Amino acid sequence: MKASSAPHESPLRIGDRNLDVMKPRVRDWLLANLAEAKSVVDVRIATPSSAGVANETLFVSTVTSHGDGPRYVFRLQGEEHLYPNADITFHARVTCEVGRRSAVPVPRIFGIEDDPSIIGSRFMVMDWVEGRVPPDVPNYHRAGWLKDLPPAEQEGIWRDCVEKMAALHAMDPANFEFLKEMAITTGQRPDQGRSGLQAVLQYWDNYAVWCGANQTEIIEYARNWLWSNAPRDRPDAFSWGDARLPNTIVRDGVCVAILDWDMVSLAGPEADLAWWALADHKHTVTQGIDRLPGIGSPAETIRLWELFSGRPVRDLDWFLVFTAYRQALITFRLFSLSYTGDALEPDFLTAPGIGFQWLASLLDLELPGPLTMPFLSLEL
Repeated sequence: MKASSAPHESPLRIGDRNLDVMKPRVRDWLLANLAEAKSVVDVRIATPSSAGVANETLFVSTVTSHGDGPRYVFRLQGEEHLYPNADITFHARVTCEVGRRSAVPVPRIFGIEDDPSIIGSRFMVMDWVEGRVPPDVPNYHRAGWLKDLPPAEQEGIWRDCVEKMAALHAMDPANFEFLKEMAITTGQRPDQGRSGLQAVLQYWDNYAVWCGANQTEIIEYARNWLWSNAPRDRPDAFSWGDARLPNTIVRDGVCVAILDWDMVSLAGPEADLAWWALADHKHTVTQGIDRLPGIGSPAETIRLWELFSGRPVRDLDWFLVFTAYRQALITFRLFSLSYTGDALEPDFLTAPGIGFQWLASLLDLELPGPLTMPFLSLEL
């Protein structure tokens, strides 16, 4: 669904966000496009205290002639910093389809604005979902509201989020065939008849070319290994992508929204379970930090998922390598965005991130830098 533009003046550039300048433009857009906002007389705009790098988010609170009005979330089109060809229209479509095809809670999408001159970029407007997000920076295992809860309440949240994730995986993949056509860096499209797993492998191959990591020996080795050892005859199934607690909203002990489709695909649930495991290890055992007592280990998460889904996990060893490959590429891209030297690869690999270290551990490869975050058994 697309909404018409509200009147506006000079454009704003991404990175030049002046909230005072944006306020009347946001108010006018709401007045012009949302019936429920007809009585809005003013808006207040805030930005998240901790946000990802793939997109910008604005929290918009409205004021009406009668007091506080509806609240909204504006997600702004990124500049392709972390993911190539990122498109808010794609995110909106995934969100709407998940809401339509399942009981998994997602925010309501009110509209998409294609005119970048209003607030400096294209944007979509979502419903404000009341609740709290498990913190990412610092991670919830270190500090924050989730850490402060009794273990029994932590466990209830973890179990509910895993159950919601299993419900995502149970959706009919035929309704998400468009995920195979997600834009990739070379302008190619997956061949007709390719599986969801083959399509997402092709996407990440092209991501490696786009960010320059394909020139790294360990990335090229992992790429060839993944294609040569890819599981055969796997049915397509939905994969959330960035499957982590910080991509949920929690209220009264339950997950009331699942967020973030930057890495969504039809790679299947094992892709999410492996990603969940890496995210867990990244913030606990590799840093010597105790996991919250109510949050299950990766092995316990997998067993709980099997209980909810009614089937065992398959091909997890392959998906652990695939997860490390994706994490390594993302870390390489993040490092390159902030690097100012002449030789990225040698400097980068003297202090490699967890993705590269897991690849080295899982594939028995050597890195020039120390192996400080190796893969540790999931103890399944």
